[in-house]
Amino acid sequence: MKGVFIILLFLIIGEVVSHFIYGFIPGNIIGMILMFSSLKLGYVKENWIADVCNFLTRHMAIMFLPPSIGIIATYKLLG
Repeated sequence: MKGVFIILLFLIIGEVVSHFIYGFIPGNIIGMILMFSSLKLGYVKENWIADVCNFLTRHMAIMFLPPSIGIIATYKLLG
């Protein structure tokens, strides 16, 4: 549960920062940069988020299904 909270916290912080810079850089990118920096500086320990990251990595294909289906559904519009 701690890992999920940490990942979501960085996502929310990234979205807030993105809002203040008027969306110049997407919030999820800012959140990933902040999390990477926190991991490298030792503020966040790798073992705190390892289980959640492994779960998300193992099930990454499922995350791509909705956008893929959306692209297939609007194929004529995109073409």
